[in-house]
Amino acid sequence: MVGQTYKVARPEIYLIGASFGGAAVILASRDARVRGAIAFSPVTDWRAEGIPEINKLRAFAHAAFGNGYRGTEKDFNKLKTGTFYNPTHEATSIDGTKLLIFHAKDDEVVYAKTSVVFARATGARLKLLPRGGHLSISNIMAPKFWREIKTFLK
Repeated sequence: MVGQTYKVARPEIYLIGASFGGAAVILASRDARVRGAIAFSPVTDWRAEGIPEINKLRAFAHAAFGNGYRGTEKDFNKLKTGTFYNPTHEATSIDGTKLLIFHAKDDEVVYAKTSVVFARATGARLKLLPRGGHLSISNIMAPKFWREIKTFLK
């Protein structure tokens, strides 16, 4: 009804993200209200991804998403420090039991090796696929992913 206020007594918050957004859901999973986070091909360590590639990422993000990523070159250069928006830098504060990560070994955008290292460091559940390229959240309903996600959400 219009004008009606509702309150959810015990909300169960789960986050889903991919690539750049994968880093966001991993970092946001530190919030006590978040029960779990699912990340597809997440960026887990900006320094390992290759510092020269950050300038290409900025150009691509602006071309592909327009004002969705309005950051300046100075803003994107913060990623090069390894301390800004970097899950690996925050690994000791991340509860890996709240994370389910999907990554394909043939991902040429975000290398799977970084997710392997991150999952080991945090205890996150990692589903490493032999093929699949750079995964997106559009994979969520595919049976091979949904089976894992459904189990994770229980």
